[in-house]
Amino acid sequence: MSNTSWTDDVLVPDPQNAFGISFSPAAATFNGKMYIFHQGRGNDGRIWYCTNDGRSWGADTQLPEHSYYYPVKNSPAVAVFQNKLFVAYHNENDQISVGWLDSSGIWHNMPGATSFYISYSPALAVYNDRLYMAYQGSGDTAGKLMITSTDGNTWTAEEPVGASLTGSPGLVAFQGILYCFHKGTTDKFDTQRTDYIEKLTIKTAKIAAPGGSELVAAVAAAGVLGVAGDAIAQGITMATNRRSDWTWVTSYDANAGQWVPDYLCPSSADAYGVNSEGIAVIEYQNRLICIRQGRDNSQLWCGGYANGGGWSDDVAMGVPGNTYCTTGAPGLAVLNGTLYCFHQCKNDGGWMMLTTIKLPAI
Repeated sequence: MSNTSWTDDVLVPDPQNAFGISFSPAAATFNGKMYIFHQGRGNDGRIWYCTNDGRSWGADTQLPEHSYYYPVKNSPAVAVFQNKLFVAYHNENDQISVGWLDSSGIWHNMPGATSFYISYSPALAVYNDRLYMAYQGSGDTAGKLMITSTDGNTWTAEEPVGASLTGSPGLVAFQGILYCFHKGTTDKFDTQRTDYIEKLTIKTAKIAAPGGSELVAAVAAAGVLGVAGDAIAQGITMATNRRSDWTWVTSYDANAGQWVPDYLCPSSADAYGVNSEGIAVIEYQNRLICIRQGRDNSQLWCGGYANGGGWSDDVAMGVPGNTYCTTGAPGLAVLNGTLYCFHQCKNDGGWMMLTTIKLPAI
């Protein structure tokens, strides 16, 4: 995705009346409008939301101060399921609270999720007629990627999926698979990588990616291990050194009934960097889009996957002479064929920003 295709990064709704925000926003399209949820400016502990129908903005409105909407830690998550707009968040007791908005505009509490303990913010996505929630655990499950799902009535028991993470994951269904992207951890190279590193030292290494891809190492053509030595060393270094600064992904196929071990995205030699403790992902025009705060900077970076084209290069977002900056991960939503990217301005500035892009379907 070209960095020159994004519109100007502007304050929402305008420079004179910008909406205040803390941490990252969460966005979804519901009943013909985009809903953007966020914690109020100055870490006020309240969930606020605004709407946009593609023509005009609604006021930034605080959710009702029922016990299940206040206070909030970090950032909320949002998804549309069964014609309801679900909102989940990390509450003051380090547990998860969930509520939903019906088509009549009435808010409801959904019990059950408060038994799950959490660090940072959750992520929501609809897959295989269920609403899935991913989050970093707390206490005994600290640093572990946890998953639960609901049919709209009750939540399943939370389940660790064998991946470790730092911060808030990004969850998305894409071409029949549920993907969970996350920032790595600073722990040592784990045993799940052992087989992977061994594969890097043979003539051909297969790297898991959406749709599948095959990297033919240079050694395959030369028949000499030393020819690929630099590439192998780079892959091992990328996977182990500063592991927390890279994007990882694990995926779930309902037909297989299991999660695959997480791997560097898109590969160990060319992983997407991430600085903030959150990753935003969305399906857009038959592409899988992944946007983050970049490694070692405050810039917005975007990469994507499309069948036939594989993973794109990671590109800093902006227009010539102006790279867009952020605090944390953005919130993404699609309306009328346009991808909207909402984010907090840099340096914890406390104001909501927006840039958009419109690409043809592929």
